[in-house]
Amino acid sequence: MLKVKLIQTIILGVVLIHAVVFLVSCDKGEKTIRRGEKSGTSDEKPVVQVLEKRRITNPENGRFYYPQFSPDDSLIYMTSDNFYGLWYYDLYENNLVSLNTLPGGGYKYQISPDGTKIYFRGEVEKDDQKREFNIFEQDIFSSEISPLLPEPGRNISPPQLISDDILVFFSGYQLRMLRISSREEIESLEPGSTFYRLDHFNISIFQNEKEIKFPGFGDHPLIWPEWSPNKDRFLIYATGVGLYLLIPEQGTSHLLGEMQAARWSPTNDLIVYMLEDGNGRRVTGSDLYIYDFRTQKSVNITKTESVYEKYPYWSSSGDAVVYSTSDGVIEIVKLLVDSTGF
Repeated sequence: MLKVKLIQTIILGVVLIHAVVFLVSCDKGEKTIRRGEKSGTSDEKPVVQVLEKRRITNPENGRFYYPQFSPDDSLIYMTSDNFYGLWYYDLYENNLVSLNTLPGGGYKYQISPDGTKIYFRGEVEKDDQKREFNIFEQDIFSSEISPLLPEPGRNISPPQLISDDILVFFSGYQLRMLRISSREEIESLEPGSTFYRLDHFNISIFQNEKEIKFPGFGDHPLIWPEWSPNKDRFLIYATGVGLYLLIPEQGTSHLLGEMQAARWSPTNDLIVYMLEDGNGRRVTGSDLYIYDFRTQKSVNITKTESVYEKYPYWSSSGDAVVYSTSDGVIEIVKLLVDSTGF
């Protein structure tokens, strides 16, 4: 009799262990955040501390959007309405400098690793009123602008800087590769080159000389593409659906949830994003959140009702986020992030 009870106790213990393991494994699965949810927001402990908020521009300076730190965090780049022109604010000299006022000059521009040059697609004026574009290089210190292509063209995509001296872009679906130093187009790329092609509803990742297509987004326009610092993961936002995490090596995609204009941290394990509230006709609020991939939790870093914070961008040091408000003011928030996870 005692032997039977002992066997029953052992069996019950095994069942309980399997149940606990099952629950833990379920908890580690992908968690999709629905519209209106706060992405697993937790206030259990101050894993992200806001140390300081600083206003960079004022309304009298003009309206600026889509800010971005320079590689050494000494400058903050920004553009105006409809991506007209490009400016920078010098954090050491505390002054605002206009680089150019070209149409499209502030749209998906690329900064050289040494921080001395900017590359962008700019619109070229034509007598026949047709819109044509060129790829331009601008020296940050002299403000000198030079076209990189001998002739402008239509359907030219913004450039992607894939090395110190190589830009890639698309003319329609045709891949073009440009060596910056010689101003000459080349026929092939170095092994391991990584870039993407994005049209309205489709995205392809080019990695290790392979094209990886990600179907399944339907008629939802794709916006806000973003590489991880390690180039092993990719973020893309499908309007009306949410933010997807793409893993090119596996050819898989995972819906993360309603996270807008997401940007990776330099540590490769966090993203900062905005979350707008609205009634379907107008925006009634916008805050910034940091999401931890390790714990699948988010923390609100702004928590304001009267100010709508948008379009965040990490500093290279990882201890600050710059953003614009709906009124076109650029601000910085200094952070202390718990590296062990939320």
